[in-house]
Amino acid sequence: MLNTTPPASTELTFAEIDSDRQRIIHELQIHQLEIEAQNEQLRVTQLALELALADKANQLKAIKKAVELQEALDTNRQISVAIGILMVQMNIDQKSAFEVIRNTVRRQRRKLSEFAAELVSHFEKNIQKY
Repeated sequence: MLNTTPPASTELTFAEIDSDRQRIIHELQIHQLEIEAQNEQLRVTQLALELALADKANQLKAIKKAVELQEALDTNRQISVAIGILMVQMNIDQKSAFEVIRNTVRRQRRKLSEFAAELVSHFEKNIQKY
């Protein structure tokens, strides 16, 4: 009759199987804690990056606003100079000079700022001739 029982050296006892199972469970729990810690670090890093990105976006908005304000100031200055030129050239008051400019740009369908810049430029070129 054949012996179907495996040799004693290869047999695992329930205690050994349970011990291996407990060791594997413990290693998996440690691994899970390590992964959770890494995930928390990633969440903190992601939040820091989102805050930095929002800060850069706010800085960009502030820069754009500053550029817009500077352009508006420059445009306003050009318009004021153009009004002053017409006041002197035509011997009229400020309101009348503005009306002359406004009516001209409406008639020519031009932007007020472009017309004012052109008027100032033309005046500067002509004044340099003298």
